[in-house]
Amino acid sequence: MKWLDGDWNICLRETINKILKILETGKVYYA
Repeated sequence: MKWLDGDWNICLRETINKILKILETGKVYYA
């Protein structure tokens, strides 16, 4: 499971963080 480590994992976390931020701002806009 080496592909879970390193750059791929960092990219995945950054993508998840971006999605969460978009969802949070979406909640603010739609609230």
